[in-house]
Amino acid sequence: MSPGEQEGKAAAASVSRRQQNAVAALGQQALESDDLDALFADTVARVAEILECQYAKVLEHQPDGETLRLRSGVGWRDGLVGSATVPTDRDSQAGFTLLREAPVVVDDLEQESRFSGPDLLTDHGVASGVSAVIGSVEDPWGVLGVHATEPGAFSEHDATFVQNVANLLASAIETTQTQRRFEAIFEDPNILVGLLEPDGTVVDINQTAMEYVDADLVDVVGEPFWETPWWGRGRDVREDVREWTERAAAGEYVDFQADLIRPDGTGYTLEGVFRPVTDDDGDVVSIIVSDRDVSDRRERERELRKSEQRYRTLAENFPNGIVTMFDADRRYTLAAGRGFEDLPISAAEVEGEYVGDVWDGEMGPTLESAFADTLRGETQVVEGEYAGREWVIRIVPLTAQDTPNDDDVPESVPDGVAQPAGGQRDGHGDDIGGEPSDDVDTHPDVFGGMTIAQDVTEQVERERRLAESNRRLEQFAYAASHDLQEPLRMVSSYLTLLESRYGDQLDDDAAEFLAFAVDGADRMRAMIDGLLAYSRVDTQGQPLEPVDLDDIVDDVLADLQVRIDDHDATVTRDDLPEVMGDPAQLRRVFQNLVTNAITYNRADPDPPRVHLESAYDECTAMWEITVCDNGIGIDEADQERIFEVFERLHSREQYAGTGIGLALSQRILERHGGEIRVDSEPGEGSAFTIRLPAVSG
Repeated sequence: MSPGEQEGKAAAASVSRRQQNAVAALGQQALESDDLDALFADTVARVAEILECQYAKVLEHQPDGETLRLRSGVGWRDGLVGSATVPTDRDSQAGFTLLREAPVVVDDLEQESRFSGPDLLTDHGVASGVSAVIGSVEDPWGVLGVHATEPGAFSEHDATFVQNVANLLASAIETTQTQRRFEAIFEDPNILVGLLEPDGTVVDINQTAMEYVDADLVDVVGEPFWETPWWGRGRDVREDVREWTERAAAGEYVDFQADLIRPDGTGYTLEGVFRPVTDDDGDVVSIIVSDRDVSDRRERERELRKSEQRYRTLAENFPNGIVTMFDADRRYTLAAGRGFEDLPISAAEVEGEYVGDVWDGEMGPTLESAFADTLRGETQVVEGEYAGREWVIRIVPLTAQDTPNDDDVPESVPDGVAQPAGGQRDGHGDDIGGEPSDDVDTHPDVFGGMTIAQDVTEQVERERRLAESNRRLEQFAYAASHDLQEPLRMVSSYLTLLESRYGDQLDDDAAEFLAFAVDGADRMRAMIDGLLAYSRVDTQGQPLEPVDLDDIVDDVLADLQVRIDDHDATVTRDDLPEVMGDPAQLRRVFQNLVTNAITYNRADPDPPRVHLESAYDECTAMWEITVCDNGIGIDEADQERIFEVFERLHSREQYAGTGIGLALSQRILERHGGEIRVDSEPGEGSAFTIRLPAVSG
């Protein structure tokens, strides 16, 4: 071997040793510190120094998947490190590198045909370089690259060195991420975590777990896990813990549940997993025990089972109805009732299943969303079509403090089916520990829910027929009123003409007869107008909206002020609520009621006194507004008749009116989903009570 060859071999050996020493030093730094930024900074500086190049960089793969950020580097212009990005498409060197297991060597960037140089390289006059993926091609973390301004600056040996450093960084990143995940779990105040040797010796226990026993950490470290205070003095649980530990040491994931007792005597339930941790050779090097206190959940489950026992009996006897219940995982725990007879699925096929696996079509996703909201404490109502039928489904949360009782279920649910909520499938958490994850943020105390759905197909058809009937009624009323109004106007015109031309020639009897005829025409006109208004309640009503009844009554009293003064009447009221209604129609209802209260007054010294008061019915979410008077009262036998069209209890000589006001008021309230009733005794006044829906939310 010539002196020149010997010198070259010695130089190569020196470079190799320097590179090996650099990898070893960086590896030691990675073991001793979890500061990745410091490791990256030292790495790029050391690599640039060893390879005697101007530039080195660590690029981090970004969440958008389309760019790599310059996380660390040397040689680059000020302000670029931490902010500059390069694309991940295969036309760039970095993107090309992400697709290659082996390092990518560039001898001359200007002559390169596989990809083009990004601005970061070309702006710095880079001519050659080596880049290697950090991580795997399947799951890359980023890219390590070194660059020089002269062509051909790097050898294959240099490329191997860069790849080794990239592998070291990948290992350090994975170790740090694993450690941080473990620390996050270990410090979680909701999780009890222990770290064991493969033989079950305790290495560490987190503070959350220590709070469950009357001992310090020093008392349990170094002890066999099954002999620590958590498991009590009985041998049964301790032997189970020993078995679970041995199975985990053999590489098995062991799920467990144990009922335990605190030092103060209170019981609790732990549920979790013994999880083996293995090295690169697959050997178990430690065991992580992670568990949660599920005592509250177990109590909620017991409450749910108690509720299910009551509701199953009720549901099975619902005519054409179904009650179902669901737990916090959105799985059916109860499904029963005759309503399943009309469905293409049986109760047995529903119980225990997740809602998304049961209902097809649009109903499934719609119910999943509604059930998730219910578990957050919100009552839901869903309307939709299933199995060729129309359904209205009410979904209510069940809470530990307010477990539903039998009164919460209607006595019958005609043509009904209750759809249950369900949940995300069970599964382990991340690869370190923890509970099964769930995308539903369950409201405190909510442990499940109940649903009752009603088949409203016939109701919808009845409403359609009613709407058609109303439309025909309005057509009839309009036609009748139009056909009657014309001859009525002619009669009124001729009566007026007779009175104006021949009034002074008529004797008393003739004048009286003429007055009767005019009054009859006026009353007929008022009756026709009332009939027309009655027929148009549904077809010409405005959409229901929040209405302040104080404002409505203010308007009514202003319109009736002359009548109030003429009768020396007194009208008082409490604060009135806001309801859902049609303002114009409600104004007519209150005008009818207050007018009647003033009109039907006793012929005694006491003038009319009218009072309006309100009360809220929490069970039905309805407001009750009562109009009380000191009038003549109504006999019990007549209290239904007064709500019929054109029904009168008194002669027109005693009290004027068309006899349609209360019938019109009842029809208006029915359109609002409300009602009207009267409580009265003759000579003791009357109290008319109307019910109207409250404004929700």
